[in-house]
Amino acid sequence: MDMRRRTVTKTTGPFMVPGSLPTDGLRFPDTLLIALKNPSSRVRFVRIVVDRCPIPFPSREQNLIDVVQPLPPESCDFVTATGYAPGDILNVFIMGDLDRDEDSVLVSVVGRNTAGTTGSPAAFADDRHEPTMFFRHEDLVRINDDDKDDEED
Repeated sequence: MDMRRRTVTKTTGPFMVPGSLPTDGLRFPDTLLIALKNPSSRVRFVRIVVDRCPIPFPSREQNLIDVVQPLPPESCDFVTATGYAPGDILNVFIMGDLDRDEDSVLVSVVGRNTAGTTGSPAAFADDRHEPTMFFRHEDLVRINDDDKDDEED
């Protein structure tokens, strides 16, 4: 995997996991879903890192996931992160071919509750999302641009 030429890093910034979903007040968003779309005609690779600072604070940051996800041409996929608790602070980093042109990879992040469901995300029957854990592609903040050939950014 060669991510050297066109690597951009974006982040959600740190955000706190709420204690419950506003729609039911009982369950917390136990799964972070990172949705990916590759509109190009080439295979793309995206690295996803999710870090966690558990309560009580101050606390030492821990890595929840660090994966490289290949995306076939004209496809969508997802990566999930679990293993955090209400009150924890999460931070998502996405590295890859982002925001270069119309063929760049698109990303969104959402927290959702999967309690009582099994199988793939299609089985997330209650489909309850946490609005404070929703980040559209446009909401992500660019924190670096490693493309030495692109002097305009």
